[in-house]
Amino acid sequence: MDKAELLIGELAELTGIDAKLDESGFCELEADGNLVVLRHRPSSEDWLCFGVVRDGGEEELPREILAKALELALFGTETGGCHLGLHGNALVLSDTVPSDGLAAAAFAERILDLSRRVTYLSGKLEKAVAPADGLDGENILSGLGDRFIQV
Repeated sequence: MDKAELLIGELAELTGIDAKLDESGFCELEADGNLVVLRHRPSSEDWLCFGVVRDGGEEELPREILAKALELALFGTETGGCHLGLHGNALVLSDTVPSDGLAAAAFAERILDLSRRVTYLSGKLEKAVAPADGLDGENILSGLGDRFIQV
């Protein structure tokens, strides 16, 4: 059993969840009601952890949602330093966790933090569907004057 499998075993024991790595190095688990996927990356000596913030399903995600997602991702403030990106037709929040010296309790905290951020961002994006100020994209930038160049 390698270090990654041992860590997942310790994580499962600590949290009481059924977690194990598959043959590709992936592990799916539920944290605070969100599905979180873990992927061990031996070449990078880290774990890639991600959860779906919003899934478009068969339809394209609305422009308002994508614009708000970009706004939330700016400077990492709203994402807590995690990365918000588009994978297929889903907005995904991801984080990397160095595997060197990683203990199960610390890993559980990082996973729980990621899950909470997924929930937080999902709520923020729900509000983006019906903007309160009624400004369209062109009016928002025009209000900034000469400080920004529009292309």
